[in-house]
Amino acid sequence: MLNNISWASYFYAVTIFLLIYYAFVLIVYYRNDLQNHLQKFTTRSNSSSLSHNLPANRDAGEIINDWQDQADQNNSIGQLFLSLQSLIKNGANRNFPKEELLLSLQLKLQHYSALKDNSLKDNINNFIISECKNYCSIHLNGDEVSALWIK
Repeated sequence: MLNNISWASYFYAVTIFLLIYYAFVLIVYYRNDLQNHLQKFTTRSNSSSLSHNLPANRDAGEIINDWQDQADQNNSIGQLFLSLQSLIKNGANRNFPKEELLLSLQLKLQHYSALKDNSLKDNINNFIISECKNYCSIHLNGDEVSALWIK
């Protein structure tokens, strides 16, 4: 019976089994990481759209300046998310207690006080909660995270 199987069909079957195995391992053991990557991908694709309802009487220079301002703001917000993530990972590697991590996050957010009244504050708070839970195993509640924006 094994004489009827070619090497090509053998490698094809092994490849299929390996793909199924690694998909299973990714789904079972790396589910949270996959969800985080998918959320970042969807957030990045949603934030990169530069569509506006612009009046027809504006010239091209004003429109380009508006788009550049929005791109700069998206870039600074992206840098904020990356710096928060690296801060939380660093705290996890050094086994920071909850109080030290909250203090370091509060110091980081002081530089972004303009976002305090912005609608992005909720997204940033949710990001901090999920990253602390994923990397540090520290569960923060809404009051603790909203206290980061004080001062």
